[in-house]
Amino acid sequence: MAAFQEVFRRSGIDERRSPPGMVVPLGGSNIVALIDPGRKLKVDPNAHALGIKEIDGADTLRRVMQARDTFSEPDIDPQLRAASLPTTFNGDARFFEINGRIKPIGFPGLEVVARSAGRKIEAKLHVVVLPEIKIKVAFRNVMVPGSGGAPAFHAKKPCNEQDELLTMNNIWRPQANIRFERVPSDWLVIDDSQAAVKQDLASATGMKDASLATFPDVIDASKN
Repeated sequence: MAAFQEVFRRSGIDERRSPPGMVVPLGGSNIVALIDPGRKLKVDPNAHALGIKEIDGADTLRRVMQARDTFSEPDIDPQLRAASLPTTFNGDARFFEINGRIKPIGFPGLEVVARSAGRKIEAKLHVVVLPEIKIKVAFRNVMVPGSGGAPAFHAKKPCNEQDELLTMNNIWRPQANIRFERVPSDWLVIDDSQAAVKQDLASATGMKDASLATFPDVIDASKN
């Protein structure tokens, strides 16, 4: 059965939609697979809004296998592996690059279709073209008084802001064309020996006697 499918995971293609949906960055491109038994379907582009061209299947399959090898390594986190392993394709797959070259296209998107020689529509794809949205974000590790009163990290594994930023952009840029930019910020120091901090902690956790409130080793994010 003919169908459009994602090539690489987390790449801006949602196969759960009916028909599937695809995000293309304005001025950029994305890749989609067409499962085409018999390899005879013709993809109808909209020449005024999208650029659509078939690309080398051998090169694309080589990149897919490289991605599968990378995320199959034994030291890869199992959740990351499950979220990242691309599909395995057979000889029925063709690959198309779709370029958002002219203007933004909002949801639900522009319909791209694959037709048989008799002009029957065998598969559909909705394509949206999104301009980049920039969002500023700050990362603040929590510090508490440590040995001798010097600030120490509260977490056993403090946040690495560059790694966090890279992870966020790897998720959001291909799927929604949203790019996060880091805003420098100082770490957040919480000293539960201070009366005002004790009162805040007591209010957050429902304690009546604020003098007994302490900053816990494990944080309940819904309260603190």
